[in-house]
Amino acid sequence: FEGIDDKTGQRAAIKVLHAQLTHDPENLARFLNEAKAISALNHPGIVRLLGSGELDGGGWFIAMDYVDGETLSARLKREKRLGRAGLRLASQIASALQSAHRRNIIHRDLKPSNILLKPSDSGEPEIRIIDFGIAKMAAEDREVQDFHTRTGTMIGTPVYMAPEQCRGVTVTDRTDVYALGIILYQMLTGRPPFSSQADGDI
Repeated sequence: FEGIDDKTGQRAAIKVLHAQLTHDPENLARFLNEAKAISALNHPGIVRLLGSGELDGGGWFIAMDYVDGETLSARLKREKRLGRAGLRLASQIASALQSAHRRNIIHRDLKPSNILLKPSDSGEPEIRIIDFGIAKMAAEDREVQDFHTRTGTMIGTPVYMAPEQCRGVTVTDRTDVYALGIILYQMLTGRPPFSSQADGDI
C-alpha cells in the first residue's frame, strides 16, 4: 500500500502480512526478517525502514520509504541494453551490497525486480534495493533462520542464483556478488548469460 505519515506528510510504502498468513511460522519469520535486516542498514542505495509492528487485527506491517520510480526489470524490458548507464547502476548496486555485507547481511535474492530506479535531479537514476525477506544475517544471530536449511526448499530466483545457493550449501557475500555479475551481464547484453525453465521472474 501507499500511505502518508499524518505527522510529517512523508509518503510510505507499506507491506502487510495478513493475519491468516501469520499462522505459518515461515511466513511470519520471513516478514520479520525483512524488517530486521533493513533496520540494520543505513545506505542511500537500500530502502529505508520507517517502522514496523503488529496490526490490531493480528497481521503485521512494514513501512518503508516510498520510491516513485520503476524497477530495473521494467527498464530492461523496455530498453534491453543499458550500456554506460548500466555500468553506473552496477556501481551503485555494488556500493549498497558492500554496506550490507559489512553488517553481515546477505540479500540472497538480488535481481532486477528487486532494484528500484528513483529519478534524481542529475538525470541519472538512483538505485534502491528492496525485498530483504530471505536475507541471511550473521551466523551468531539465532533469531533468523536459514530457510533453505530448515525446509529443504530452494529459495531465490534460479537465473540469478549462485551455484552454491542452488546446491543448498552455505552462502556468503559472494552469492550476492554473483547475482550482481548476472545483472551486469544482462544490462550490457540484453539477456542473462543462462536461461532457466524454472519459476522466477526478472
